[in-house]
Amino acid sequence: HVGIALSDAEASVVAPFTSLDKTITSVLDVLKEGRCALASAFAAYKYMIMYGQVESINQVANAYLSITFTEWCWVFMDGIWTITMAFTLPLARA
Repeated sequence: HVGIALSDAEASVVAPFTSLDKTITSVLDVLKEGRCALASAFAAYKYMIMYGQVESINQVANAYLSITFTEWCWVFMDGIWTITMAFTLPLARA
């Protein structure tokens, strides 16, 4: 629920946003910002899911092969995966 005050009168509680140019195009601006916020929230959700999947697959592979990584290997892999996913996730389509 979003409200925009387009008049010079006092904005009510129902309209938390007040437009400076008092035109209907400010509604489009608020919709665009809301859409961007929703897209970034979905991207963050996909990032967390993907990171958990990568870690789970790595743990299964370690258990299957009966190997363990040192702490520095985990730090290095976390850094590489985190940076790679952070730069490639914006390229994915929603």
